[in-house]
Amino acid sequence: MDIQIIAEKINALSKNYKISNLQKIRKKNKSLYQIRTSKIFSKSTIFIEQGYAFHDGGRTEIQYNIGLDEEDRFRYGLGLSLEPGQTLPDISIMYPKIRKFNYLLRYNPSLFSGYKMFAIVDGEWRETKIIHEIESSIVKSGTFIFFGEFMDIKNINYDKILETFDKMLPIYENIESIEQTEIIQEENVNNKFSFEKTNVSLPHSKVYTSKQLEIEIDIRHTKIQEKLVTELYKEYGKNNVSLEHPIYGYSVDVVVNNNGQLIFYEIKTAQTARDCIRQALGQILDYAYWPGQKNAEKLVIVGENQIDGKTQKYLDYLNNIFGNTLIYLQIKL
Repeated sequence: MDIQIIAEKINALSKNYKISNLQKIRKKNKSLYQIRTSKIFSKSTIFIEQGYAFHDGGRTEIQYNIGLDEEDRFRYGLGLSLEPGQTLPDISIMYPKIRKFNYLLRYNPSLFSGYKMFAIVDGEWRETKIIHEIESSIVKSGTFIFFGEFMDIKNINYDKILETFDKMLPIYENIESIEQTEIIQEENVNNKFSFEKTNVSLPHSKVYTSKQLEIEIDIRHTKIQEKLVTELYKEYGKNNVSLEHPIYGYSVDVVVNNNGQLIFYEIKTAQTARDCIRQALGQILDYAYWPGQKNAEKLVIVGENQIDGKTQKYLDYLNNIFGNTLIYLQIKL
């Protein structure tokens, strides 16, 4: 059975599944004037000799991808192709999508449950049973990254394929949209929190490539922290700004001592201001009020994206409850 027969049958059987609306979703999310086809796979995206296909329009997207390999396995899932060409002249176009993938995997791992992952890097097949964040070291021309499921090519289950495609729609939509459990380490908490100037150094000597900065979440967090602290040094003085300040077994990203009044800063690398606030809120409130005392006067949640009207309204409402202690601060890289 060749890939064209499989792709066309998936197209034909998709009408009872959400994935049948893929092209309509693409048109809406990307504000496209029109779409070339209503099908998932088209003639121009089915490659019979190479044994793979991806969804129409998927060349510069995270793509619904199906394919055959040498072990008589059939793969179906989502892929990222970094093969440059006429449609993808520069693979850096894909960097923000890879960062979104890493972000989604880190903070919503349940969306990826049960999937396998492989990458073809420099012509070498690298397969892993556990999905992991995409490292900048493998993001290079010609790399192909895939995650999804496999089945015996001799026993294709089309319903299973389409059910998996439906389950993957939130991943696709999140990455392609133009919008944007902790281990508790107890310490002695009888003493009131006190400001101490820590000696954590900012990595001024470390030079990150644009690729690393775009893709790797931890590096992005570090660069935001670096820029934030530089601004705080100017406003409050170096002796009043402390990085990674210890607090009851954890650490606050930045603490400022403003004439005896403490300000806690928590940095998040989420895709929207709302997500930054959602991720940081429980954490920063715990820092500020554990174990039943006031440790800080103001709490600042830091993110890259501008706050929107609805999120500001939400923050204003929270401040009516908490007494104007919560602030969202945008730091753009």
